Amino acid sequence: METAENVPDNFLNDSGSLFQKDNSAAIPLQLHSTQIPNSNLNPKENHFFILKKEADEGSAEAQLAVGKKYEFEKNYQLAFHYYLLAANQGNSQAQYNLGNFYELGKGVNQDISKAIFYYQQAAAKGFAQALYILARCYEVGKRVEKSFEKAFDLYQQAALQGHKKALYKIAICYEYGFLNIKESWKEALSYYKLAAKQGHLKAIRHLFLLYHYGKKVKESQKEALEYLRLGVKLNDSECQFQLGEYYARGWGSLTRSLVEAFKYYHLASLQGHKKAEKSLFPRILHPAALEVNILSYLEDNDVSTLEKILKSYGNHPIFLERLSLS
Repeated sequence: METAENVPDNFLNDSGSLFQKDNSAAIPLQLHSTQIPNSNLNPKENHFFILKKEADEGSAEAQLAVGKKYEFEKNYQLAFHYYLLAANQGNSQAQYNLGNFYELGKGVNQDISKAIFYYQQAAAKGFAQALYILARCYEVGKRVEKSFEKAFDLYQQAALQGHKKALYKIAICYEYGFLNIKESWKEALSYYKLAAKQGHLKAIRHLFLLYHYGKKVKESQKEALEYLRLGVKLNDSECQFQLGEYYARGWGSLTRSLVEAFKYYHLASLQGHKKAEKSLFPRILHPAALEVNILSYLEDNDVSTLEKILKSYGNHPIFLERLSLS
């Protein structure tokens, strides 16, 4: 079992002892004594007491769960304590979490060497996020000897588990020849699509632009539309705006609809998308184009925007006519 006492001092060729004494360790942990659940506690509290009892009896899964709860409550010292217990039993997520704590200095003194040690432990067990972080370390030479070959191999290992950032990174490598990888557009496109399916927004936006403009692929508004819808499901403001554009123009086999266009412009504008805000006024909402359905939509979803329209067009004859129909 790896502990702070028996890890070799020369790990990763770091100068000095890898596990130096942390100031935080001098602060006594205020561990709560295990209590027997009782009827005075709500179900969540009872569940936690049972979970903590299992953790204190040595269950690695329970130790991880208790650590997560304490981390959520920002009690980082107790979180670290339970993560360490689970990590010493070989729990890969706990090992990764310890790496993260040491990297960011959460509950302990910041120590990149210790962080890398725990990331390596987690990566050795195939923990995808640890593999990805280690790949970045080897890519830039952060406390390890710089190696593009090792970096790419680790990215691939993470990608095999569906890690979206690793998939996107590999796609970039194949498209532009990064990390000394031979360029291959076929491989790049394949990895971009895999990353998009996993919800990587940059991959989704990139594929939309490729198919919309026909760059390196055959132009296809239908394909572009599919990626826009993926982005909209993830509440991405740029994809919401672009879907509004598609509805406004009837692109991608969509039936032209100013009402649908407005809805997506509006959703994007609520997130501060400047182009979407400009599209709301006056292009789509000029009086001749304003539809009763848009007024109804605003009445249900955004009264403040409706008030802006009333202020802008309230005296226009066409507007008054349409408003009277609502």
